[in-house]
Amino acid sequence: MSEEHTGRRTVLKSLLAVTLAGLTLPTAAAARRAQCPRELPPHPATGETLEALTARPDTVVAVVDRIVDGAHVVLLLEERGELVDELVVPVGSFPPVEEGEVLLVTLERGSPATVRRLENETERRRRERRERLERLRS
Repeated sequence: MSEEHTGRRTVLKSLLAVTLAGLTLPTAAAARRAQCPRELPPHPATGETLEALTARPDTVVAVVDRIVDGAHVVLLLEERGELVDELVVPVGSFPPVEEGEVLLVTLERGSPATVRRLENETERRRRERRERLERLRS
């Protein structure tokens, strides 16, 4: 009888463990999604300067410097056009981006909370880079 009792107890413990694991997996996935910054639509061409866009202390301009091994996005944070910091975030917790893209990022506790593409600024910087290379070649 003791073996039967132990067998039932083991089965019940196993069922409980599987049930609890099933409950924590969705919770863990939700927690990962909560850490993902929310991607906002691209910023409209309103003529606002970058200084005006970053007037809030928790909002910065970030340039996608590189994507390392397909696993991490390296962001260079700017303040008034000067590099002030670097932020590395996992690719899976960040919207799809390309190297050289300029973003408006709102930070919460040091992590991106929202991301907005600054398409006009990205294009302007790419054009300047191309022109600079052409001048160097000639």
